Amino acid sequence: MSRIGIRTVNKVHIIGLPFSTYTRSVQLFCELIGVNYTLAMSHADKAIEMHDKHHRKLHPMAKIPILIDGDTHLCETTAILHYLNDSYASGEFLKLDPIGRAHQLERMSLLSHYVNNALIRDYALELALPKGKGGEVRVQWMMENKSAALDAVKIVETWLAENQFLAGSTWSLVDMMALPSLYYVSLLPRELALLTPHSPLHQYLNNVRKHSGAKKVLQPANINASDSQSAKLASQG
Repeated sequence: MSRIGIRTVNKVHIIGLPFSTYTRSVQLFCELIGVNYTLAMSHADKAIEMHDKHHRKLHPMAKIPILIDGDTHLCETTAILHYLNDSYASGEFLKLDPIGRAHQLERMSLLSHYVNNALIRDYALELALPKGKGGEVRVQWMMENKSAALDAVKIVETWLAENQFLAGSTWSLVDMMALPSLYYVSLLPRELALLTPHSPLHQYLNNVRKHSGAKKVLQPANINASDSQSAKLASQG
């Protein structure tokens, strides 16, 4: 029986930035399984600056998100999602059979190492945090990377052609890993769009956002390029 929407009394703390795709993956999963959480770039009532000593104690590569659950400190999105799934969702968001689970883990790895980077770091992020001269968007750079981004979209569309969700007939950790990036891509202006008008990803995103928790998390980002922490978003994973 699905536990989606059941509110628990547990509260975890997510160290991250609210517009980070991977931070949003963890937020989204907490919303879906009913785990209360707080979100801030702080720990133990102390502010964390990106890449400072305190940050590196919690993540050796000084990245986000980081999960704090009592005495448990975890970094890396895949590990965090696994922990939340096993601790608060009875493991139901990954298949139990070895082959089915392996295929889901395969897709999570493809997303974290290739697909999300092609969509966000090497394409869409340029619009939010342009690195061109005088703060201009490097449109030519985006065009050079567009082919790889389109290939990434095709990979996900292939998965969606098989089922209603990205790894089966219901939610899984694969969806958590993919959704924030796919949502951002769906907001791209027409001249830079990666999704065709008939892409199945439009209906997928519309269906997903019918859940109140998903709608809460999947919102346009509010990024201030003058914020020093925001400017380092591209290095997060």
